[in-house]
Order: sequence, then structure tokens, then C-alpha cells
Amino acid sequence: MHIRNMITLLPLFLLALRALAGCAEGPEAEYGAARPTEDGSCPVTLRFEPEDMQPTATRAADENSIRDINLWACGTGIGRDVHLYIPDGKTAATLTLIPDNYHFYAVANAGRDLGDMGEAALQTLAASFSGEPGDGAVLPMAARAETQVAGATSVTLRMERLASKLSLSLSVTPALQGALMMESVQLLSVPNRCLYFADNRTSDPAGLADYPAQSISGTSFSRTYYLPENMAGTNTSITSERQKDKAHAPSGASWLRIKARHNDRPVTYSVYLGANNTTDFNVERNTLQHLNITLSGSEPTDLRVARFSLALGTPAVSYLPLDKVSVPLTFTAENQTGNSFTLRCALAQGQGRVLLDGTDITSVPAVLPAGGCTRTLIFEPSAYGQQVALTLTVSDAEGRQVSRSLSTYIKPKGELKLSMTAPDGVTAGSRSTFPVTVSEENYAGTFRLRLSTATASSVGSFYFQGRQIAPGAAADFTVAAGTHNVEFAAANAFGGDAALTATVTDDWGESRSVTRTASVSPDIVVLHPKLNVETVREYPMDSLYTMMPYIDLKVTSDRAMPTAVTVTVEVLCTGRYTGYQGGLKTYPVTQSVTIPAGSTVSNTVRLPWPMGTPTYYISDNMPADPGYAYESVSCRPGTITPSSYGSIVFQLNAD
Repeated sequence: MHIRNMITLLPLFLLALRALAGCAEGPEAEYGAARPTEDGSCPVTLRFEPEDMQPTATRAADENSIRDINLWACGTGIGRDVHLYIPDGKTAATLTLIPDNYHFYAVANAGRDLGDMGEAALQTLAASFSGEPGDGAVLPMAARAETQVAGATSVTLRMERLASKLSLSLSVTPALQGALMMESVQLLSVPNRCLYFADNRTSDPAGLADYPAQSISGTSFSRTYYLPENMAGTNTSITSERQKDKAHAPSGASWLRIKARHNDRPVTYSVYLGANNTTDFNVERNTLQHLNITLSGSEPTDLRVARFSLALGTPAVSYLPLDKVSVPLTFTAENQTGNSFTLRCALAQGQGRVLLDGTDITSVPAVLPAGGCTRTLIFEPSAYGQQVALTLTVSDAEGRQVSRSLSTYIKPKGELKLSMTAPDGVTAGSRSTFPVTVSEENYAGTFRLRLSTATASSVGSFYFQGRQIAPGAAADFTVAAGTHNVEFAAANAFGGDAALTATVTDDWGESRSVTRTASVSPDIVVLHPKLNVETVREYPMDSLYTMMPYIDLKVTSDRAMPTAVTVTVEVLCTGRYTGYQGGLKTYPVTQSVTIPAGSTVSNTVRLPWPMGTPTYYISDNMPADPGYAYESVSCRPGTITPSSYGSIVFQLNAD
């Protein structure tokens, strides 16, 4: 493929501004003829004079027309910004400016008044392109200039088209005419918008569009394209025309795709636009590019050689029962015009069917295209645990053949296994899990897991994958092999049984089921009565004293109490008679204490010795009177008020 690339500048419109400036308080823009002003402002007369345009192709946009003008004069000092819209292709207008340095911006063929804008907004102002301009369509144009307005001033703005014009000439080299046939040509990666006052470059695919493909035939073709500026950039690493391809092109670069057929081979040529045939990918506005392309071949292959071959991909050593044996089949035929090819399959070992791109060829021959093809060969087994062997043979019209063989092993089906474990020690208000394990040897598919429960919500609720299993309504899930946890949230109640049934089904339709039950117990808080005895020496009279026992009672809890609890216990006091006979006596005392909410300890109550007065002693430690001295104390559980709170049950231990 030979490309000659020439780029020339299109003739430019001239926008003439004659600016007369004097002492003015502020800018004023008006459309029409000039007239004297009372504030000293000076009129500026604008005239638009397009130059002659060179002849264009028959199918062309209206390159030379200016149908409307948007003009902005932006003062850089004291001058304020002025905007003027000139409709209907008028060639003159009047503008008044105060002395200052001005930046002038002009837009042609916008089709409407674009309104007031500052310079920052003008830098992002863009024209939209909705596909290829049709016959007679006008082209958007832009120009900018800077000048100092200090008196009568003349300014010329050169109106540049935002589009580039591409003149394409396409032909087939004489040596290949008749063998190389052109099919279509298409211009791709064309920007759908173009900045008026900045270099336009689009790399985002959303900002690019493709022109429609045009069908062509014969050995030559020519046409003209218009496309917006696309400053895609350069790649200085390219050293030859063969490297100006997709791999080396900047993102978003515009290019031509030419489709042809070289004998029986489809060929696609990619031609990237730019200022040269190597490093440059820029499509500048207001330029004319001449592309003379000669198609001189498709590949370095001797077209006198005719051959065909068959290749099969290598299958795996073995496959799971539900897997399909899939390999690529590549039939290559070069320069086989007029020949025909037939593919036959011989299944030497195994049970099943052979498919070529979905068509059964186990016993029916298939016709292959003379230009070669790449297809997908699939073996679908109908039995498992079997060795498979098959041979594929391609024959041409003259009986010449080429064969390839394939062999592999289909593994047997495995056993479907399901297990589920119920949790131990489930208490009211707690969360626990039912682990569900699914497995099947030689199986790589997914399973359908069905979970169901008849347990009322007063006992608890089951959850799987964030979804609640409603009592009496089975729920289906898709799971892989492995262990999955079903969560059980026990209700704040006094307990009960929670039963869950799991059923798993594989793609074979085989199922397994298992049911497990967890017993929910109430949450028990244990209370512990604590007794402590202290003997106090008392002096009821100056010459006598006694050893008086006192019992301290309190109740403790393993954790903070959710509510205030009153505990009543029976304290058993045992004393020994201090007389000559020394007998024992036990006396019960009923007493209550309260553990406040949020606390682990009740109040402490001190009980005096409840039996007869112990022995008195005179000052020389001699007993003066018999009584019951302390021997031991113990506690017998009584009542708890309240006995429960929510899901918590209070239990009193006799420590």
C-alpha cells in the first residue's frame, strides 16, 4: 500500500474591522448604520469580505458562506466586554469602543446569538458536529486578534474553518487488478465537537464518532470528507510508514478503514491521517489534505501456491462430568478458488455427540468454506467415566485428505453429600449458627439450597445470606461447594425447640436433605447469698461482759442486674448451750435484701444472735450465767422477686 499525503491551507475568509475610538464613558454595541454619539464615543464599522474559494468536489459543503457572525470585543484594561450578533449574512455592522487594548473573537455560522461571554468562557466554547456535513451545509468558522484601540483603527480577522477537508483518491495497483477487490471505505474516530479558540483534541471515546461505511467496487475510487480539527499529536518513535498503525497511534486519532478481498482472503487497511506518513497524526482546521492511496498487496505470500490444512486445539487430559470438551478447529485454505471441502467425524471411542459451532456433525458431514475458517469443536458426553477418541478428516474435491485426532477422559459422577450441625447451648436472646456443608466429587457446578422451618417466631428466626427464612415458607438459594452458615437468632423468650431442614440439589437433579434441632434455654443469672459472722465483746455492766455474735447477710450476682431484685433467704443459726450439758440448738431467721438494677451486690443486713443470751463472764473471766454461744450459721434459699425479667431467669444458690 502506497500513500501520498499532501496538505495545503484552504483560502481564508477576511473579516475587516475598522475601529474608530475616542473618549467614551462605556462600550455600546448596536446593529445598523453608524450615527454620532453625545458622549464622545466613536463608531467602529465592521465589514465582512470573503476571499475567492478554490473549486471543490461535486459532493461538498458550502465552504464559503457566512450566514451569521457572533463577535466579542474584550477589553484588557478599562474597556468593558462587548458582544454583537450579526444575522442573515449581513456584511456590515457598527460598534463603539472606548480606548483600550482589545482581544477580538469571532464565530461564524453558529446559527444563533451565543450571548455575552468572557474570555474564560470563550476558551471552552465549542461547535457540535452531528455526523458528516451534507451537501450545501455551512461550516463553522472562528477567528481572533488583538489590537490597541487609541483612535481610528482597522482590524482584519481571518476566519478559519474548524473543519479540515480530506480529498481521497484510492486505487488498486495494475498487477493486482482482478485479484484485489475493494469493498468499503470508512472514516473513524471523528470528534463530535470542536473548540473555537483552542486546539481541538479528543481522546475520550464518548467524544468520537464514526462516519458511515461506504460500499465501493472496481479498481479506483475518490471522494471528499469534511471532519473537525483533531490535534491527536505525534509519535516521534515511528521510523517507517509500516509503523503508522493502531499500536503506535495516539488515542483518538482519526483514520480511514479500507476493506478489500484479496482472492479469498478479506483484507483491512488502516490509514491514519496527519501531516506526514510517519510521525504526525494531527488534522488541523482549515487545511486540505490530499490522500493518494494505492493498494499493492495483502501479504508476502506467493499467490501461485494453493494449500489447505487442519489444526485442532489440545484438549485437557480429563474433564468433569458436566464439562464440555471444547477446542478450536482452524481450517486454512490459501488460493482455493473453485475448490470445495468436506469435514467428516469418526467417533472411535466413547458415547456422545460432536458439534461444530452448535451443529451436530457426529454422523452428518459439514461443508467448510474454501477461504478457511476458525470454528469451535465441542464434544458433549452422554455417559461418564469413559475414554473418548475421535478423528476429523477434511477432503477436497479431488479426494486429497488431512486428518487430526482427539482423545480425552470424562470423569465419573461423584456422590452428593450434605451435612448440618445444630448448635449447642443456645440461650434466649443469643445468636448461633447451623453450619451447612455441601460437597460432590467431580462436580464444579453450583447447588440449589432449600431451607425451611416450621419454628414459630416466638422461639427464634433463621437467616441465610441476609434473608430471613419465614416459618412455613421454603426459601431457595444458589451456593457453591463448601461450608455455609445459617444464622439462628433466638428470641427473648423462655426457650423451646428450633428445627431447620436443608435440602441440596445439583445440576443432575440429585438431592439430599437433613433436619437439625436446637434447644433454646432461658438466660439464667445465678445469685449467691453470702454470710459473715462477727463476735463483738459487749459490757452490759461494769463487772460483766459477753461475747455477742452478729451475722452479716448480702447477696451477689455474676453480672449486673437488668432490674432491681429482692431476695428472701432463711438464715439457720446454730448455738451450743454453755451450761453443764452442752446441747446444740438451731434457730431460723427469715431476712430479705435487694440488689439494685445495674449492680452486682445487694445491701448488707446485720442480724443479732437470735437465741438465748450467751454466757456472761465476770471480770476474772469466770462464767456467771449459761446461754447459747455461736456454733455455726448456714443459708437456705427462699424467694426471688421478680423471679424473671424478659428472657432472664434468676436462680438462687445455697452457698
